[in-house]
Amino acid sequence: MTVSQITLADVKKRLRIDYDYDDDQLGPLMVAAQAVIRDLTGRTDAEIDGFPQAYHLYMSIMQHMYDNNELTAQAKDLDMACQIVINQMKTAEVVIA
Repeated sequence: MTVSQITLADVKKRLRIDYDYDDDQLGPLMVAAQAVIRDLTGRTDAEIDGFPQAYHLYMSIMQHMYDNNELTAQAKDLDMACQIVINQMKTAEVVIA
């Protein structure tokens, strides 16, 4: 699944949220998570979708922002696995199908 295909239901399942009263908060977080990936990697949305590991990065950023009630994240605040994926995405060649 690509980042652009992720739905609110996907996010709630991954974050183990089984209620609806945070839905209004999750929408802006979803937009912000994709913006964070663009900012940290310098990639466009289409390029981000070319990386299979971007899905997991997106969900990790969502978890971080949800847990910390923030609309942003910096690489230094994310775990080492996220930082590695960010660096891979910054430097890798991307072929957009």
